Amino acid sequence: MKLFRTVLSTVLTVVMAATILPFTGKDVKAAEKNQLYIYGIEITNSNKDDILGDGSLKYDSASSTLTFVKSRDVIDKTDNYSPIMFSGDTLTISGTGSFISEKNYGMIMAGNLIIPEGSDIKIEGKDSGLFNLGGNLTVNGKLTLNQTDTGSDSGVAGLVSGNITVDGADASLTGKGYNGIVCDGAFSINSGYFYVETKDIGAFGNYFHLGDGIGLTIPSDGKFGHDDKAEFVAKADGKTFAPIVEFKKVSNSSPAYNYDTEGDGTFADFIERLYNVALGRESEADGKKFWVDTVTSGANTGADCARGFLMSPEFLNKGLSREQFLDVLYRTFFKREADSDGKAYWMKELNGGMPMETVINNFINSREWCDICASYGVRSGAPTAKATIASANSKEFAKRLYTECLGREAEEDGLKFWSLSLTNQEVSGYEAAKQFFTSAEFTGHNFDNEEFVKRCYKTFMGRDYDEAGLKYWVDLLKNGAEREDVLIGFAQSKEYTDICNTYGITRGI
Repeated sequence: MKLFRTVLSTVLTVVMAATILPFTGKDVKAAEKNQLYIYGIEITNSNKDDILGDGSLKYDSASSTLTFVKSRDVIDKTDNYSPIMFSGDTLTISGTGSFISEKNYGMIMAGNLIIPEGSDIKIEGKDSGLFNLGGNLTVNGKLTLNQTDTGSDSGVAGLVSGNITVDGADASLTGKGYNGIVCDGAFSINSGYFYVETKDIGAFGNYFHLGDGIGLTIPSDGKFGHDDKAEFVAKADGKTFAPIVEFKKVSNSSPAYNYDTEGDGTFADFIERLYNVALGRESEADGKKFWVDTVTSGANTGADCARGFLMSPEFLNKGLSREQFLDVLYRTFFKREADSDGKAYWMKELNGGMPMETVINNFINSREWCDICASYGVRSGAPTAKATIASANSKEFAKRLYTECLGREAEEDGLKFWSLSLTNQEVSGYEAAKQFFTSAEFTGHNFDNEEFVKRCYKTFMGRDYDEAGLKYWVDLLKNGAEREDVLIGFAQSKEYTDICNTYGITRGI
């Protein structure tokens, strides 16, 4: 495979010149241990438990698993060839996070790469996303590979020297670059999703590029983006094309990850986006005209259209799982994949009996959805009367925190943030109050224990202190109690429970 060998030779030369990783074939086969580098620094037993110093990334050398403990973008702006480099047998990357190089490659590795189920990883580089120089790629979760400099006539979203396997109920492999996914082995989509965007078709600008005699296998339940181009792949010379072996088209192969539609931001583009993202297909003429007319006349807002699509018989008859339902909501209303914490929260609410429409209304009330509607010139609209009341109550609750805790009026941006966070139940009444009391503004006043307790009375009980109560709490603090212990004590009071209930806020502790 001419393209693969040329690029591989170039990368090997560059990396060997840097004397960072032993990337010769002999070294890879003979390696007795897996070597992992982040920012060009080798990961050892002394730094593996907190690689970046913020508790976000750790490495288990026994299983060769790199884990994002919390979502994190690892961005390398230096001349390192990649923010992550690996040499060995197999590396597993789990959790949610990104490796991004602003100058070179997103990831360079010699060995196999596994993205396990439940993980959401992005690898992005200026020259290319992933260079897998000595093994297979197995995607059971989500993997995005991007080449950011698509103005050049080289580079790939992802290059793999072995086999690529996409397999899992929630699996997806997506890529964007001058070239798409270059694979020197077998490419199998057993289940899941594969979608690639490239600059051009022909020469080396291919959606996918396979070695001679290699077939692309997609079963009936697999999904493939750009199916109008999916009957042919480039041969080894990159200029002529051969039919795909064992290719089966699926009934719905529209790119569900294409969050935006091409166009000028018109009402028609807004409706086409809902068809693409919410229903997973292109619009039909009559249906699209109906929805565009309702928006043009003012009969429907963006919120009305979104509810119409997501509560339609077509959408409901898809039989999506609760997890898949949430994935669609995040793509529709936030234009992104779900973060693990947010998704876990809404899964808990759905499993606890919260109706789908209530969840939809919460998403409709988000700032991100308002921004999406505004980009198309569409009025976002109110979620529902009930949700509007909840938003107003959250705003008043947030106002009290400013006046009672910080002793001032709320600024507009801050009030919007807390109102939205409370309405969407991203924070509870206790969590919001705690963040006010531990904020830089509050702690910057250096209030003594007595003033701290007085503000707790106003915030959590809605009244002034009594002398006996004040003395009790101040004495606790003098005797070693933490201020957070005092916050919890006040938050668990009947008075604060009643305040939260009055505003429709979950107390949360």
